[in-house]
Amino acid sequence: MIFKDFLLMLMSSVILIISILVG
Repeated sequence: MIFKDFLLMLMSSVILIISILVG
C-alpha cells in the first residue's frame, strides 16, 4: 500500500534528522 511506504519513508527521514541534530 502506498500509504505504508510513505509512512516508512517519513519515519526514516525523522530518524535521520534526529541523528543529525543529536550528533
